[in-house]
Amino acid sequence: MRIPSRSLPWGLVAFLLTSLLAAPARAGQNLWTPVGIGGGLVLSLAVDPHVPGVLYAAAYTGGIYRSGDAAHTWQWRGVATSSFDFWTGVIVAPNDSQRLYATTEPGSQASGRVYTSGDGGATWQELFHHPAGFNAVAASPNGTLLVADKAAQVYRSVDGGLTWTLALDAGDGLYQNPRLAFDPLSPETAYVGVSGGLWRSTDGGATWGKIGTLPGGEPVERVSALAFPGTQPGFLYALIGSRLFRSEDGGLTWSGGVPLLGGFQDLAVDPADPQTVYVTGLAVYVSHDGGETATEIVTPDTSPHTGRLAIAISPATPDTLYVAVTGLGVMVSTDAGGHWTLDEQRGLSANQIGLGDFTAAPSGRLYQEPYDNGIIYRSLNHGASWTPLTRLPGSPAPVLFDLTEEAGSPGRLWAASNPLLHSTDGGTSWSPAPPLRTPSGHVASPAPHVVLAAGCGLQRSTDSGRTWTERFKCFPEKGEVDLFLQLAVPFGWPGAVWAQVESRRSGKSVRKLLFSLDAGRTWRTLAQSAAVAPRLRADGSHGILYVQRNNSLRRSEDAGVTWTPVAVPGPFLSFAVDAADPDILYLATQGRGVLRSTDGGHTWSEANAGLDSLGRLWILDVRADPKVPSMVYAFPAKGGIFQARFTD
Repeated sequence: MRIPSRSLPWGLVAFLLTSLLAAPARAGQNLWTPVGIGGGLVLSLAVDPHVPGVLYAAAYTGGIYRSGDAAHTWQWRGVATSSFDFWTGVIVAPNDSQRLYATTEPGSQASGRVYTSGDGGATWQELFHHPAGFNAVAASPNGTLLVADKAAQVYRSVDGGLTWTLALDAGDGLYQNPRLAFDPLSPETAYVGVSGGLWRSTDGGATWGKIGTLPGGEPVERVSALAFPGTQPGFLYALIGSRLFRSEDGGLTWSGGVPLLGGFQDLAVDPADPQTVYVTGLAVYVSHDGGETATEIVTPDTSPHTGRLAIAISPATPDTLYVAVTGLGVMVSTDAGGHWTLDEQRGLSANQIGLGDFTAAPSGRLYQEPYDNGIIYRSLNHGASWTPLTRLPGSPAPVLFDLTEEAGSPGRLWAASNPLLHSTDGGTSWSPAPPLRTPSGHVASPAPHVVLAAGCGLQRSTDSGRTWTERFKCFPEKGEVDLFLQLAVPFGWPGAVWAQVESRRSGKSVRKLLFSLDAGRTWRTLAQSAAVAPRLRADGSHGILYVQRNNSLRRSEDAGVTWTPVAVPGPFLSFAVDAADPDILYLATQGRGVLRSTDGGHTWSEANAGLDSLGRLWILDVRADPKVPSMVYAFPAKGGIFQARFTD
């Protein structure tokens, strides 16, 4: 469910290598704490105009985040909602840096909302809700508020958001991405830019008129960004049809118009130089002559597929630029775009992590590939800090489907991609394994020197990957196929391994759980179900095996020969078994967070401290750490990896 971001080039690693020294996190005692590389889809940035290094980010599914150290680390400041509200904007009020306004589009709720905070995001109050949701918000120095929905309908409030009136319908029935702004030097003058044109109000948004003529005489259309230098009333910049224009008469006429390559999203003017304006989109440009010419700024990420969706400049530090990069977080330049850094984004837990992109290895090491770019990060201290390994070879970067350490040899890594890759030096270098009969999407090592690679069929090596034998054919017979969907090794159970397989026979599909006690040499079926029931999973520890089939859970103490049912308190998505005590269980649920049992499932309690305050109670998966007792990782649907260690 992660929002795609498959385009972090190798050149960025040099920047990341120097920026992975953020303050370390510690696993919360009975408290969920975000760990891992931060990031997410940030649609809006806002800076504190008075305090250097303070900025806010509206992360699409994650909420509002605040950084007090120039985007090195982040703290969540959003509203705790159980629904999937999509956060589209955040601004700082012009006369009060503690007063924030934020907007959402509807997710699972029926309406989007406008929120305000008077304490820098610590607490929030809902001001307005509307079925279409909101894409933009603007605040005048005199207190007037404007919000716009995706249909380009503009609503106005003059009483701090207590009441609202429809002030303008600037849409044409199609989806819009409206831009709203007040002239900072003319508090009664407001602008709305949409694909259909530019509207202006000179009475605080009460009435509106369509304006604008380009140098060639054509009307203004396709407005995607607005920005004000703040040096004289009526002086503003606009992105109009992927060209940068300026107006010095309140938007009536426009000059400049330098063409820019690619789609563009946002503008920011240098607070110290009204002729210098920055443009972000698929690239970052700067113009030093008010839009007559522009040059591209070289940024760490040069991929044509990664957007730079928002830009902000603090008046307190005019040379510091903040640019939101899709999926990666916020990159920073302190010399007006000359050099850039992209830190670990500690705390910006807004990336929806793919369940195959995180590995807690038996050695206690953690691995994560946060950007789908072939760069795997490793933590030797349970997420307190992370180091990038050498990029997986290939151009473009191969997609990593699964990762494992070879049993008993943590320096020997196996990466299931296409092809299967192997490292004997802990990820410093990688080489392809001998060619397999079919591509592998899953890899596991249940015993020293034994490696299993599975995808369509399963292949097994007993000599650390030098030679392979086919244990399950991809196509056993005509019209038959065995697709392996998952491989996993239970904790503290040498030689045990289980697999989830979809077997297709004569046009019918069946999901099976297969189990092996001899490192994958022989297998037997633990459970099976129709393929339309995908929740079929096993987990175990120290000789105790559990199997999930839809919303039921069963336990076996004799390797699956006999089973007893485990009482569960309602539907759940997945489960985990503690590495040290097989009577300690965890359930991932949709809406109730993480449920925990310490007596083999006889009683359950909610274990959601740190998740409930964020509104992250839809948990896609939960994993136990194989090395540290009672340490668990949770994967909320709203994004991020969270870690907790339970002490009771």
